[in-house]
Amino acid sequence: IKFKLKNIGVDGCTLPNPLLPLNKFAYLLASFSDFEKLGELGIVSKKIFNSCVNKPEYTGGKESDNSILTKILEKKVFFKNGAEGIFAALVPEKKCAIVVKISDGNSRASSTAIAGMVSELNLINRDKLNSFLKKPVNNSINKLVGNINWIG
Repeated sequence: IKFKLKNIGVDGCTLPNPLLPLNKFAYLLASFSDFEKLGELGIVSKKIFNSCVNKPEYTGGKESDNSILTKILEKKVFFKNGAEGIFAALVPEKKCAIVVKISDGNSRASSTAIAGMVSELNLINRDKLNSFLKKPVNNSINKLVGNINWIG
């Protein structure tokens, strides 16, 4: 990919975040998923991927959606959520990446969207993702007011 990075910001993780169009971000992630195509860099990329899927709690904590999804997918997919409704999945087995951006910036539906898209790849039994494919929505007094559903 050839493009210039003009704007770099910092989100809640305090890491530099270059301003990228969503399709270029997804393309960049997908290029990291084909370890063999990367040559020597593929060895490094594979080590990073394996580190992330072996200890997913390091990228979001034990209760984070990205850590839980990474565990559910049995080390086949690395998930990482980000600021403003971004959620990404790196899928080396399929040599692809999936990136979701919730347009209003709220992350409430992002884990359902990414889990639904990954469920279409048939990497595991879809039933293991049920807690993400249909998520309850509660109001401020914890009363159920709706659901977020994957309809794929």
